[in-house]
Amino acid sequence: MRAGTMSDHSHDHGMASAYGQLLGLLVESPNVDALFNKVVDLAAQAMTPAAACGITVRRDGQPFSAATSNDLAAQVDEVQYGTDEGPAWTRCAPAP
Repeated sequence: MRAGTMSDHSHDHGMASAYGQLLGLLVESPNVDALFNKVVDLAAQAMTPAAACGITVRRDGQPFSAATSNDLAAQVDEVQYGTDEGPAWTRCAPAP
């Protein structure tokens, strides 16, 4: 057995489980807000090491945090919106 195989297998199984849960969320969520909240929670749980996750969308032409997994994710988004830079800002920046 090659070193790391067990860890690789565990990671693959964890991702497959996360994908299955994600598909279930699509069917079971009563609305988009509930879906987004569940997606960021699932994404944060699936990441190793643990991560803060968020979904940014445009509302009235401006980036908006539709869902965050925790306060850290919300704070990071707010910093991006306030400085007009960062991955969430770049992806959802207002059109010129």
